[in-house]
Amino acid sequence: MIWPYSTGLWLGRTLASKGWDAVAVRPPDPAACGMPDLDQVLHGEHWAQVLTGPVSAKALAQVLAGVAAVLPGDESAVPLTERVAARLGLAGNDWRTTGRRTDKATMQEALRRADVACPQTIRAASKTAALAAARRIRYPVVVKPRWSASSVGFHLCHTPAQAAAAWDALAGQPGALGEITSTVAVQEFLDGQKWTVDTVTVRVPGRARPVHVITSLWRERVVLTGGGVAWDQSWLVPPATLAGDAAAREVAAYARAVLDVAGVTQGPACTEVVLTREGPRLVEVMGRLAGCYPVHLVELVTGQSQLTTTVDALSNPHRVARRAAPSATGGLAVAQVWLIAPRDGFLDGAVLAKIGGLPTVTALPPGLADGTAVVRTDDTPRSPGRLNLLGPAAEVERDITTIRALEHDLYRRCA
Repeated sequence: MIWPYSTGLWLGRTLASKGWDAVAVRPPDPAACGMPDLDQVLHGEHWAQVLTGPVSAKALAQVLAGVAAVLPGDESAVPLTERVAARLGLAGNDWRTTGRRTDKATMQEALRRADVACPQTIRAASKTAALAAARRIRYPVVVKPRWSASSVGFHLCHTPAQAAAAWDALAGQPGALGEITSTVAVQEFLDGQKWTVDTVTVRVPGRARPVHVITSLWRERVVLTGGGVAWDQSWLVPPATLAGDAAAREVAAYARAVLDVAGVTQGPACTEVVLTREGPRLVEVMGRLAGCYPVHLVELVTGQSQLTTTVDALSNPHRVARRAAPSATGGLAVAQVWLIAPRDGFLDGAVLAKIGGLPTVTALPPGLADGTAVVRTDDTPRSPGRLNLLGPAAEVERDITTIRALEHDLYRRCA
C-alpha cells in the first residue's frame, strides 16, 4: 500500500488475516502530501515490511518488483499508484485517465461528454477566469481546488466579492494534499441529500465490462459553516436494503455509471453524490478506499467492508462479483457524528464524559480530553473529532440529538 493513511491503516491487518504479506510504503516527506508522519504507527505487527518509498514511479516500481498488487492508501497516492501498477504489469486503473478520478473539473467534463448528468463545472486558472465562470454558471457557486480532500478549500460564494475572496484564499496556497493551488473548479452549488457510495470493481473472465460491487452506502448530512462545509453525520445503508429504498437505488445506479465514465476498472473507489430535485449529481469520484468511516463497525454489522472485499477480490474476483448484497444483522444501525465547534475554545471534560457515556457511543476518539484546545469548525478537518455509534436506529438517533444538545456546553471559551 502506497501512502497508507486513513482507512488504509487497516489494510495491513486485513491482508494478514487473509494470509497475505502487506508492505506499507510511507512517503519520504509526509508533509509534502499534506499528511502527518505515521512511522511509529506503521511499524506494527500487521505490516510485513515498512518502506520509505521514492516518489518516482520508475524507482518505486523497482523497489516493489515481485508484489502481487499495489493500492493507494490515500488520495495523494492515486496518480503514483496507477503509474507503478502499469510499470509492474499489474491490474489497475489506466494512469492515462487519472484526471477523471482526481481532478474535480476533469471528472465532470468526462461525465458531460458521456451524456451523464453532472453539475456545471468550469476550470479557472486566474481570478478573472474564476469570476467569469461564476457569472456564467450563476450564483451561488462553489469554488474549490482542482485536487483536494475532506472539504478543504471549499468556498460557497453568493456574490462576486466572495468568489474573488475564495480565489485569493486558494491561489498559491498548498491544498489538503500538498499541491500548490494554481487552478480551481467553479461549480454550481448542489442542494439536496448527500450520499457516499463505496465500491470494489472487479474484472471477471467472459464479461466485457468490469463489475462495480457496492460494499456500503452512506446517507449523510453536511452543514454549511460560513463559506465552508463540514460533515455532520453519516448513516450506513447496507446494500441489501436497495430493493426497498428508491433513493438509494437511484444513487447506486448513478454511481455505477460514474465509475464507468471515470475509468474505474479495478479496485476500491469512493463516489460522493448529491441527490437533487433534478436527480443525482456527482460531487467527486476517487479511485481509492473511502476514508474516515468506522470499518470495524461495518464489518461487525454486515460481515464485510470495502477493505475485506478489496482483499477478497485479489484472489477470487469472480466470487466477489457474484456475492449477495450484504445486509445488517441484529437490527443494528451504524452512524458517525462529527463534532462541530462554533468557536475557538477548550473541551469541557464533564460534558465529554456525558457524551462518552451515551449507550450507543462506542468510545471517545483519542485526543478528546478535558482542556484540549479546539478551533472553530470551518471544514471537516477542523472538527474536534468524530464519534462512532452502534445500536438500534431509534436509540442512535436519540443519542445524536443528545450529543448536539450537550455540545452547547462542550466548548469553554478562550480566556
